[in-house]
Amino acid sequence: MNAGSSSRYRHLAAALAATAVLLAACGGGGASDSAAAPSPSGTVSQSTAQEVSADSATVPTSTTDALSTAVTMAQTVVAGAQQSQAYACPGGGSAVYTVSGATPAQLQNGKFDAGEIYSLTFTSCKGALGAGALDGSLQLTVISASDTAVSVATSTSDLVVSVPLGTVSINGSSTISVSTVTAGATTTETINWQTPSYEVTTVFGARTSTWTFTNVDRTRTITTTSGVLASTTYSGTATLAVSHPNGSWSVTVSSTGGVQYDANGVPQSGSWTIVYPHNTLEITVAHGTVTVAVDFGNDGTIDETFTFTNTGLVSSAG
Repeated sequence: MNAGSSSRYRHLAAALAATAVLLAACGGGGASDSAAAPSPSGTVSQSTAQEVSADSATVPTSTTDALSTAVTMAQTVVAGAQQSQAYACPGGGSAVYTVSGATPAQLQNGKFDAGEIYSLTFTSCKGALGAGALDGSLQLTVISASDTAVSVATSTSDLVVSVPLGTVSINGSSTISVSTVTAGATTTETINWQTPSYEVTTVFGARTSTWTFTNVDRTRTITTTSGVLASTTYSGTATLAVSHPNGSWSVTVSSTGGVQYDANGVPQSGSWTIVYPHNTLEITVAHGTVTVAVDFGNDGTIDETFTFTNTGLVSSAG
């Protein structure tokens, strides 16, 4: 490795291991950046493994949650409000919408119809349980709609959504499909999020970070029984990147099957893979423990293994 490459990888490690370096780039505080670089000629440090595993476990899922909340709240507003009139959201706050591209009959039916184009503005708008507050604007075009499924093209600019770990500010265009299946007392809702590129800012605790997503195809499945949450599972793939004056990194995150989470956004079971250009991290969650197996050099051999608690992993996210 030449001197330029070595320097570049040291900067990469600093970006991953020191959340505060990222904070400084975004207006936050500072801290140490002593983690080893995940380079072809050295080991991946425990702190680097923890930081990137935490981010891969929480940032894509929180963004999927934010987009799901936005579409669900849009449906709620359309069902309960008249266009261009302020609507009192079920859990507090307000919203207003305008719509075009619909027939007069469709404008009065209180639901999404194919071809409708909505512009919504939220002000501290919350759902019936008081969670998931929204602030900002959302534009969406209804691609298809039925009683049990809807597909929309969305556009957002600094739409801020509350999620269990903090807030997510979402910027970009994407396609979101939501379907609901009910069998007896059990209801399963599936949301699929697809986009070639998306910008996200997360605020988790004191950490503020800005991310770029590319090649996103992620699915969230929520199952409830008699109105009680039974499981939340995420699957799919996305490339996640961050860049700032002290360095940058980019990884592709792919789940192996579905990864199950609790209501607080903490992974409970399942596995996913993080692929660097020269290293692979295989993460497995089971019985409250997160195991991170590092394949240094992407040669199929596990060279280092770290373990963390699942709650400890999430506490370092962002």
